[in-house]
Amino acid sequence: RFLVVDDREYGPFDGTAVGGVQISPLGRRVWLPVVQGERWHLWLDGTLGPAFDGIGVPHAVVSADESRLAYLARRDKVWRVVLDGIEGEPVQGFLDDLGFTADGTFFVAEQVGTRWRVRLGARVSEEFDAINKPGLMAGPGRRALAFIARRGQQVHMCVDLVCGPPHAQIGARAIVDASTIGDK
Repeated sequence: RFLVVDDREYGPFDGTAVGGVQISPLGRRVWLPVVQGERWHLWLDGTLGPAFDGIGVPHAVVSADESRLAYLARRDKVWRVVLDGIEGEPVQGFLDDLGFTADGTFFVAEQVGTRWRVRLGARVSEEFDAINKPGLMAGPGRRALAFIARRGQQVHMCVDLVCGPPHAQIGARAIVDASTIGDK
């Protein structure tokens, strides 16, 4: 299997991901998870990335201006985020919610041991027993990431890693809009 982009041929590859070639919304980035030997790589903009045992779904996400890209990868039974080409710390798992806020700040919900936390840029939330799925909701403002998390029987609504008081029950999904968050 070969990949042809702008009349240039890449490959051969032993296999490709089911979703096929992905093109960013503005058309500036092109990527495809490919197999060489028995290892997975993210082919990105003409370059083959490092070897992994697997690449998560979604295969990659880009920031609104397409300057940043992130994906989930597994090596030796350990998951990590690859953010802007740099492999992050190993964790046990992820929710499939990862992305960028409107201002390009990366976010992800990750499992460490048996607990869950949210990473927003360089900041990390407190740990929880669970995070609702769909979990992370990015809004239109610069400070606009909301999620619902559970600790024991208490449920918290969190915005930009600041969690409100505990409740016995909260709706299934956080909704973020400019009227509730603003452009702070």
